[in-house]
Parts: sequence; structure tokens; C-alpha cells
Amino acid sequence: MRVIAALVFLLSLPASAIACSCMPPFATTFLAPSDGSTDVPTNARVWIGGGALSVDYEIDPDDLPNLWLETDAGDLVPSTTTRLLSAWHLVAVITPDVDLAPDTVHVAWLEMNDAEAPVALVEFRTGLDADTEAPAVPTTLKYTVYADSGLPPDGNSCGPTDGVSIEVDSSETLVVSDLLGRATLDTDAVDGDSPDFRVQDEGWIWLTRGGCSNAWPDVAIGDQAEWQLGAFDVAGNFSGGSALETAPITIIEANATQAGCSDGSCSAAGGSSVGLLLLPLVALIRRRT
Repeated sequence: MRVIAALVFLLSLPASAIACSCMPPFATTFLAPSDGSTDVPTNARVWIGGGALSVDYEIDPDDLPNLWLETDAGDLVPSTTTRLLSAWHLVAVITPDVDLAPDTVHVAWLEMNDAEAPVALVEFRTGLDADTEAPAVPTTLKYTVYADSGLPPDGNSCGPTDGVSIEVDSSETLVVSDLLGRATLDTDAVDGDSPDFRVQDEGWIWLTRGGCSNAWPDVAIGDQAEWQLGAFDVAGNFSGGSALETAPITIIEANATQAGCSDGSCSAAGGSSVGLLLLPLVALIRRRT
């Protein structure tokens, strides 16, 4: 069965290649499990990127369209729908109340609030077993510091951009971030807000003001970025948090708008990609009460 909604993956590019070509907020489209998948864990959740929820991306995160899961025989799978939200991304998550029937084809459906007929989003076949193993903790491969607002003239075609972007080493379904303790995620329910997150191997996480994100709207030159990362697999197992990492938002020189850091070393911006404290992701795992 073909996926009805077109799968358009947003590839985050380095600043020099962006040229202000950002897609609209919530436009990133992805589906997990992917259409036609087999041997899917029986405790899988269905992950639906914002672009699959609406053809025009005019989506209210607090008023999602109707989503549900059925077997190919038409039997409804009792489930709950939650949502993960960042400044630029929206993902709806269908969580079945109990494990799915093994070796059975399942179909996720969407019905727009004003639509005449539901749309089949994705079809997959379960395997025989559940997956309860936590995925690997994601790591920062490198990061880029931006301090454009203090640089005359501005070197960024999207306007002044301050903050940090992060290239992540992870192939899991979704990587979330925490910035300065601002994430409000329930990692058991897979629900809540994260400054920015990355779906599958989409690209970078952007903790910036301006550019293609507004995850850090109150950042100022001289601030210290502090972030942690965590990953979910398709079953919703959570990795726990990465080491705390830091980088100063510091002007390098006129017209030099970024500094790349990797492998524990950094250029003239003065940051460090080495996390010194191996901490649980306390700020990222704020349990809702």
C-alpha cells in the first residue's frame, strides 16, 4: 500500500547553504514505522510528522486531526494520541493501550476535521516480539556557534542568528533536546515540549534565535548554551540523557558568523564539545503530575 501523504524530508543544511530557504513550521513530514515495514515490534507506537497531518501545514498543535490505528481486518486498536512540540516541529504519537497483535498488518488513519473521508497514512506488519531495550544515548558530533547580531554587517541571509546548531550522532526515530532546563517532556507518555528535535536522520538540531528556528528567542551575545540530548526508538523506549554540553555565544570577528567544534576541540569561538558531567536528563524528564 502506498503512503498517501507525500514524504518530504527536510534536510537541515549548514548556514552557508541555507539562503533563507526554510520550510514552514511543522512542515517536516515523516512516518514511523515506515510504510510497508515488517517485523515491527509489537509495542510500537506510530509517529506522524506534522507535514503528514495537513497539506498546507496550517496545524494547531492543540487541535490535531483525528488519528487512529486499525488492523487490516478493520478492528480498531484502542490507543491514545499525544504530541511532541518544538519551535519548528510537530509530531503526533499514537500509543496503543496494549501490545499489538503479532504478525498482523496494521494501518494508521487520519481524518481531517473538515474532511469527507479518512486517509490511510501508513501500513506495517508486526513481528512476534516487543522491544523493551533502551536505545543508545545520542551524542554531539559537532556544533556551530552563531553570534550574528553583534556583527556589522550581518553575514546571514536569513537575518541575525544567535545560538548554536548541533549535528547529532543517532539513527533513532526521534532525538529531543533540552536547553537550559526548558524542556517539559514526559518521556513515559511521549508527550510535551522540547526546544528542538530531529526526526530520524533529518539533520541538525537548532537552538537559536532567528534563522530557521526560534528555539532560543531570548538568547543574547555572551550567553552560555547548555544542552542535553535524548532519543526515542519506534517503541517509545527512551535513551536517557546525554552528558551536559556547553558553548559560549561569543563573537569571533567581523563577518565570521560561525565556529565549528568537534572531537573535543573547538575553534576561536572558545566553546567545548566535551560534556564533563555524565548526568541523567533531569531537566528533560520532568514528569507531569
